[in-house]
This record gives sequence, structure tokens and C-alpha cells, in this order.
Amino acid sequence: MIEGPPLVSAPTAWTGVVLGYVAVAAAAAVYAAGGPLRPSWVWAGVCVPLVAVVAAGAGVWSAYGRPGGPLRRLLGGLPVGVRSLVLGRDGRPGVATRAAAAGLAVLLGAARCWWPCRWWGTGRRPRARCSG
Repeated sequence: MIEGPPLVSAPTAWTGVVLGYVAVAAAAAVYAAGGPLRPSWVWAGVCVPLVAVVAAGAGVWSAYGRPGGPLRRLLGGLPVGVRSLVLGRDGRPGVATRAAAAGLAVLLGAARCWWPCRWWGTGRRPRARCSG
């Protein structure tokens, strides 16, 4: 761990990481557009930046020592009893919050893997995600 002040501010670090992820993903999508498995431009334009924003936010938050201030402001309207379940004594996310987040991540990951496999071997194809 490096001691001392951060080299750049949190918003600068977050912006750099998001722009890097989006630039690489855009280049990969443009490259894949000429092949047999073409990307869905709507999903590539919405999901990739969303995942990049969340991942970069979590990384910057972790790099800055997981400060509890933003989370306390977000949860300020909750009753004290509920707030103590969500936040630990030091203001960081409590055990219940981390367990719920881990469970949600596993559930969403499993659903993302299961959904396309549902049609494997049945001969049917799933309907398009963005039909209109």
C-alpha cells in the first residue's frame, strides 16, 4: 500500500477508468461488427458504460479507503435502527450489506448464465431483447 496523498482526485481517477473501459469496448464492438457475431448496438451502448461506471466507482471507492460519508448521506432518511444494520460502527458498509450485495451479485450472475442456456439443445431461439 502506498502511503501519502492520492496522486489524482477521485473524480479524475473514476473518469479515466470509465473512459478507458468504454474506449476498449467501443473498439471491440466496431471490430466485431464485421464478423458473423455482430454486437447489439443498444446493449453495447447501454450495458457496457453502465458496468464501467459501477466497476470504476467501486474501484475508486475502495482505493480511497471506502469512506462512509457518501453512504451515510444516501441513507440519511432511514430510521436509526435500519441504518445501523446497513452501516457498521465505523460508517462503512456492515456485514448485512456486504452479504446482501454478494448474494445479489451471485444471483444476477447465475441468471445471466442460465437465461441463454435455457434454449440450448431445444432447437428454439429466444426472442430478441430489443424488439419493437
